[in-house]
Amino acid sequence: MSRISCFSPNTGLVLEEIDATADAEIASALDRQSSWPVPRDVRVAALSGMLRAISDSQEELTKTIVAEVGKTWDEARGEVEYAATFIQHSLEWLEGSDRAEPMINSGVRARALGLALLITPYNDPLAGITRKVAPAIAAGCTVFVKPSPLGSLTAKRLFSRLPEETRRVAEIAYTAQPEQIRKLILADEVKVVSMTGSTVAGRAIAAAAAERPIPALLELGGNCPFVAFEDCDIERAVQDLLDRKVRAAGQACSSVNRVLVHERVEKQFIDALRARLTSYVCGVSDLAGVKYGPVRTLEAVRRLNHMEERSVAAGASVIARGPRDPGSGRAYCWPLSVLAVAGKSVLDEEESFGPLMSIQSFAHDREVEEMLARNRQNLVAYFYGARAGAFVAGRPGLRFGSIGVNTTKIQGAAVPTGGFDEAGYGREGGTWGIEAFRTTVNVRSA
Repeated sequence: MSRISCFSPNTGLVLEEIDATADAEIASALDRQSSWPVPRDVRVAALSGMLRAISDSQEELTKTIVAEVGKTWDEARGEVEYAATFIQHSLEWLEGSDRAEPMINSGVRARALGLALLITPYNDPLAGITRKVAPAIAAGCTVFVKPSPLGSLTAKRLFSRLPEETRRVAEIAYTAQPEQIRKLILADEVKVVSMTGSTVAGRAIAAAAAERPIPALLELGGNCPFVAFEDCDIERAVQDLLDRKVRAAGQACSSVNRVLVHERVEKQFIDALRARLTSYVCGVSDLAGVKYGPVRTLEAVRRLNHMEERSVAAGASVIARGPRDPGSGRAYCWPLSVLAVAGKSVLDEEESFGPLMSIQSFAHDREVEEMLARNRQNLVAYFYGARAGAFVAGRPGLRFGSIGVNTTKIQGAAVPTGGFDEAGYGREGGTWGIEAFRTTVNVRSA
């Protein structure tokens, strides 16, 4: 039997090994869930059970997230709390909305799509699960979770605590084999697949789903710009930028990739950034004084090094680099780094997915429009300045799924998250995330 080694980015050492789920086990689980009708009372019980499990296991889940993916204690606690909000929102929707079960005499009835295959990421190993599981169950689906191998230990801790009323509608499979995932997508029992991950992986998932075909809900990469106009509050903008960038060590699809600063305030902006950067210490995530932890793998460190080298070779220069804690040892640390670029750059084309970003000046709004148009992974854009709101309002054609105006707090259980083009399609969060797992039946009588 093959095994998944769950190792820590803080030490490089294996924390635990998990038995990979065999094909026979997957087949049995699919059979159990595919025929299960999920009335409202069962959905409420399942979600309530999951919420209790998270509440009762907060410290254990926090500790696991710190060890497995390298988040700091504060960030890991925040993720546990954030994960619970998706369940709470789905319960509120279920318990307070007649839309969950329209009457037959309305002519149109909502119906769950069926068994939902949920492929979840490692950067939010707990919230990445609940943001899919909760709306799918609320919609009336049974669920089959396939966590990232790099987040499987957190998933295991969660599922080991789920009560029977939740396990009746939720299964999990541990696998790192692309062919096994493909078989899952092609299984007749699966009626919808939802995946969060890279654009490359999303293409493979979409291609497999299209063979049947079944709906594929894809939340993929983001090449997210941060625009600072000449009338922005520089200190606030820099603070928000850095705080957003180091969340999950930059390994978030909503993380800032490119900073565009008006030339009138470029020097002040960079000076403020350098001054604040000195307190953004990268290191072992459970050490005191560390602002953010390591990236998830050694391969990620190598990729960031290569991306920086290619950028410098193309004319970029490193203008700021944050500190690394001297006690970080074997941790996969990559200090937050800022590249000054002019014209098109490597980071226009590629998402760093780590603590690396570029900064570039502009003189006119049309330059901002041209820079934004380079995006192919149109997920999130941030705009700072007194005239930021007017800039956004005057451009209704901006193709970003979320837009932050003088804030980077654009996500939550009650609002939709998703993008355009290579950032994927479909939405998670709010009623939109629940409706994604439902379809309609039109009933007419003579």
